[in-house]
Amino acid sequence: MGDWIRLAKIMNPTDYRQLLAYSDDDLGKVDPVVSNLLVAKSIPALAHLDISRFQLLRDQWVGEFRAWLPQAEAYFQSEPEYFRDDIKPNSGYGQVIGCYEKDLQIAPPPRPAACPK
Repeated sequence: MGDWIRLAKIMNPTDYRQLLAYSDDDLGKVDPVVSNLLVAKSIPALAHLDISRFQLLRDQWVGEFRAWLPQAEAYFQSEPEYFRDDIKPNSGYGQVIGCYEKDLQIAPPPRPAACPK
């Protein structure tokens, strides 16, 4: 039972100063939207921000991205020459792969044979 209480406190901080005491492992469990907006809410003019509203917005964007991704992937597979110079870690296909692996937590699609490494 103590682990559940500890996890609830980690996952639902109410003030950014709580985050200062977190271990690296615990900090990694905090929703980035929450941590960023807790800092923003410490500014008096932004104290009214509704964190759950922004979490919902993020979730909607992720849903839209997931729905769009198969179409984008099919286009990429059909026109690999168009993306030949875009295979870099911080752009194009590299961002899609990063999203697959980190955000969506699914295996990325294979690189098209026509694409250089």
